[in-house]
Amino acid sequence: MKYEAIQEIGGFKVGDEVPKEKAEVWMEMYRVVPVKKIDTEDVPIVEKKEIIEVEEIVENKDSMLDDYINRNANVVAKSVKEDYIKKEKLEKLLEIEKSDKNRKKVINAIKYKLKGMCY
Repeated sequence: MKYEAIQEIGGFKVGDEVPKEKAEVWMEMYRVVPVKKIDTEDVPIVEKKEIIEVEEIVENKDSMLDDYINRNANVVAKSVKEDYIKKEKLEKLLEIEKSDKNRKKVINAIKYKLKGMCY
């Protein structure tokens, strides 16, 4: 499957092809998905390879959250307020922030966003 950016994200411009791993993480992370599938061709996958891909995706998910949270506190707080991030990902970001950097501004931004979610 191929994915295409439908809004600017992660250095990709609208219309750019996005790597599968990043696209799948973003599709799970954001409520308003910034990518779309452009090729739905089913390719048979060997079982052993499938296990490797799943492990890589799990590692990428954590590293994507780490990359998100490792930016400047002002940038992270602003991004948390503006981005449409799923509740589960916000909770994970809060957990990472509290256990690692513990920046009050970022923690407050995440808590504020979580408090305002209606679902």
